[in-house]
Amino acid sequence: MRQALPGKALGFTMLEALIAVLIVAVGVLSVANLLLKSYRFTQQASYDAMGQLLAANMADRIRVNSGQLASDAYVFDTGAASTVPVSTSFYLSNGSTGCTDVSAVCANAAVNFDLAEWTSAVRATLPGGRGVICHDNPAYASNSGFSWPCSNSANDPLVVKVGWVSRLSKADQGNGVAASAVLADTASGVTATPQAMIVVNAGGS
Repeated sequence: MRQALPGKALGFTMLEALIAVLIVAVGVLSVANLLLKSYRFTQQASYDAMGQLLAANMADRIRVNSGQLASDAYVFDTGAASTVPVSTSFYLSNGSTGCTDVSAVCANAAVNFDLAEWTSAVRATLPGGRGVICHDNPAYASNSGFSWPCSNSANDPLVVKVGWVSRLSKADQGNGVAASAVLADTASGVTATPQAMIVVNAGGS
């Protein structure tokens, strides 16, 4: 015949069970947090790769149409919606003959085509995507990264900046803020920050 446990023993058994449940719950939450951060870092890595690709793509377009560098025809900000060119094929911009040569008409049409296509790609591919083409010092600030404002000095190189709303918190990005900083894409009033920059030419030309 089994002997009933004293009341104190029953209490300790229940306490042990509760502690075990608590430990398991903490473990599950830790794993869930780890998986969530892993997903965010993976997604951010894909944005990093796409941002670099978009910046390099525009830099190549500008170099191909280098005759327009002197007039700064490619200086542009995709954030200025009213200035985005209409996306029409520049091959049809020279009357019935189309653009198959290096005439000024075709060169100007190529600028509009490149900017329209690139703007569409930046906005469609990156969350809150923005691109800026301007003359600027390409230096990277360790505490703030790249910035949107440009020097606009002809002595500085022409650069292509691409930015988006990050999937990481500022703490994750190592910008020296508190570890409790909220995710960049969940905070109110968040705007895109430049995270990729490509130098098109050396400047002074």
